[in-house]
Amino acid sequence: MRLKGLNIWGRFRRDPTGAAMVEFTIVLPILAVLLLASIEIASYFWARSRVTDAVAAVGDLTTQSMSVSDGSISAIFGAADAILAENPMTKDTVSDVTVRLTSALACKCGLEPKAGETIGKGSKEYCYTALWSHEYKVKSTISGYKPGEKVTSIPSDIAIADNDTVILVEFNFKYRPKLHFVLSGAEMSTSERFYMRPRFSDRVTHVGSQAPAAEPRCLREADG
Repeated sequence: MRLKGLNIWGRFRRDPTGAAMVEFTIVLPILAVLLLASIEIASYFWARSRVTDAVAAVGDLTTQSMSVSDGSISAIFGAADAILAENPMTKDTVSDVTVRLTSALACKCGLEPKAGETIGKGSKEYCYTALWSHEYKVKSTISGYKPGEKVTSIPSDIAIADNDTVILVEFNFKYRPKLHFVLSGAEMSTSERFYMRPRFSDRVTHVGSQAPAAEPRCLREADG
């Protein structure tokens, strides 16, 4: 004979009261994580786009010039500062913005001026030599090119002829999560490159501290 009321577990399994609350309690942490992650991802891409705008302005202003000096380069980097300052969110999430601006001369590999290792005459690939280079807010992550130094970070097919020049803009920055109370101490480093061509001349010459004694040109095949 079964005593009435002793089969409590069976009755509990059949009672749906509060089931929705239990399910919601299980799902709530997952929804919260997804929501916070969405906010953080949107904040990161927003901050990245602001930095990209500032760095693109550096390259754009440089390619519009026929010549630059130490003072004009400082003014160009100042424009990047102003763009970043217009966006208050970047002050809280973006730090250690570093930019390297370089003008590089394209020559067929093995025929570049002051060439080191010969890669092969008649090659259709281009190698690049720094004409001048400036750095902005440099920490330990970016070091400047010296005039005459090989630049290996430009794809070989960017140039189309000897003595083409390419304006290379490289940047990186650190992103600190906006919800730092959730991801305390977490930082994300981001880097990127832009490749641009001078607009109004075949090269942007330097008339300041890095002005060359003579205009560098590619070596001829017979000179190699």
